[in-house]
Amino acid sequence: MTFEYKLSKDDYCKAIKIFTRRFTKNGKKIIYMSYFAALFLILTSLFMLSSIGIQYLKFKQNYSDSVVSKALEILFSEHYTYFIIILVYVVLGVFFLYIATTFPDLKTKKWANNPDNSQAFVSREVSFTDLGLTSKYVVEPINEKIWKWSDFQDVHETSDYLLFELSNKEVFILPKSLLDHKDLEKLIEMIKTQLSS
Repeated sequence: MTFEYKLSKDDYCKAIKIFTRRFTKNGKKIIYMSYFAALFLILTSLFMLSSIGIQYLKFKQNYSDSVVSKALEILFSEHYTYFIIILVYVVLGVFFLYIATTFPDLKTKKWANNPDNSQAFVSREVSFTDLGLTSKYVVEPINEKIWKWSDFQDVHETSDYLLFELSNKEVFILPKSLLDHKDLEKLIEMIKTQLSS
């Protein structure tokens, strides 16, 4: 089975995000740790704020308004570092939450937009046989890559891609849109047969 292959930057970024978040240990570890850090920091800042609020209400019940106003004035003028700590915790919590929900978008987009990696998005010819996968650039047929089926640790199927895992850091991305339905079914059957043998 041979066909023309051209990977878009958009497909690359989407596929790498799916692969990293779902199928790599390191990706899952970073996501879980980021969620934990975000939860810890945000909950800690909320606890600190609620403690101030509770103390304020208790103080207001036991002392006159003038005393309470003076105490608040001292709190905001002399002990403002407490509020700075809360603010820092909130900012860091939001940052880790952003990392957890978007990882690895920044890294993949930077890689895709790097001119040194432009060859990854050049048209090439890809072939699947009983021996494995062959990829060669149309403009440079001599620059050929060959992977045996035994080189793949696994092949992950998603709604839009087939992800051929070579390692935790390397993956061959095949957008399903490059194949018609009949060829796609044949390829999936071939993959199942080769990986189970």
